Amino acid sequence: MPESQANAVTEVTAEAVKDLVTKEYLDHALDKRFAEQRAELREELQSELGTLRKETQNTSSGLRKEIQDGISGLREEMQDGIGELREEMQDGISGLRKEMQDGIGGLRKEMQDGVGELRKEMQDGVGELRKGMQDGIGELRKEMQAGFADIHKTLSNLVFKLIATFVGLTVAMAAVLGILL
Repeated sequence: MPESQANAVTEVTAEAVKDLVTKEYLDHALDKRFAEQRAELREELQSELGTLRKETQNTSSGLRKEIQDGISGLREEMQDGIGELREEMQDGISGLRKEMQDGIGGLRKEMQDGVGELRKEMQDGVGELRKGMQDGIGELRKEMQAGFADIHKTLSNLVFKLIATFVGLTVAMAAVLGILL
């Protein structure tokens, strides 16, 4: 065969083989090759998944324990904090109670001192009022005595004048009667 024909046959044969090898052979070869790799990958994935599961369980257990420990620690801290706060409040209340008692005691003393001063001022005022009243009564007594003395003197003068007038009238009547008799 001439060379050009041989080349053409080779080309056509190569094309036919290529189509045949490509479609059937390659599908089968690739399926076989990939099946092995898929199996290997599946085993690797299952192994990795098992490892991940164990690690996740260990991590979850560790995290769970850490969370529980953290919660327990927080609970203890809160209880300690509440206890300290309670103590501070009790100390504060005790301090306020003492300050109030001291303040009330001071106020009581100031009130007692004030009442004592007021009592003294009232006694002094009452004493001055009594003295003023006594002085006023003394002056009133003197004025009344002087008034009574004036009234007595006036009445005495009036009685004397009345007696004198009566005597004068009696003498005059006696004289008139003596003349008429």
